[in-house]
Amino acid sequence: MTAFLRPLRTLFLASFTFASGCIVVAQTNPFVGTWKFVPERSHFDRTAPKDIKLRFLIDKDQLREEEEITLSNGTTRTVVFIPQYDHQEHPLTMSGETKHKTHAVLWTRVDDRTIERRIDHDNGLEYTTERLSVSPDGQTLTETHLGKRPDGTPYEAVITFVRQ
Repeated sequence: MTAFLRPLRTLFLASFTFASGCIVVAQTNPFVGTWKFVPERSHFDRTAPKDIKLRFLIDKDQLREEEEITLSNGTTRTVVFIPQYDHQEHPLTMSGETKHKTHAVLWTRVDDRTIERRIDHDNGLEYTTERLSVSPDGQTLTETHLGKRPDGTPYEAVITFVRQ
């Protein structure tokens, strides 16, 4: 092999190895993909939203969740989650949210198909625990929300999505 072709070969192999690694990460993470909201398989303790758009992707080697909720009155809320499994709360911004002034989230990776996040609303005034689980066949994502309102009333919502 000529001296001219060796660096090109090395560059090609390095690029191929990096691209292959990115593909493997995306393929082995069961959350990655676009998910369709299934309202008939979901239940809410209050009024159900009109729609929820949910997508997970790998961005800069990190899982990224993008969620847009269209409420029954037509307003939307959007949030981007980038899980950090470091046992610390991180600030969270949810556009369109008017009920709470602040949010912080603490992440736990329960297993390969389950992520749990605890959201602190208004510095401990209210907490929500959300568990996201992908089915063994990888086709259904269930998001379960459990919490207590400031008056102590418990609430639960189960939201079902199917892979698109």
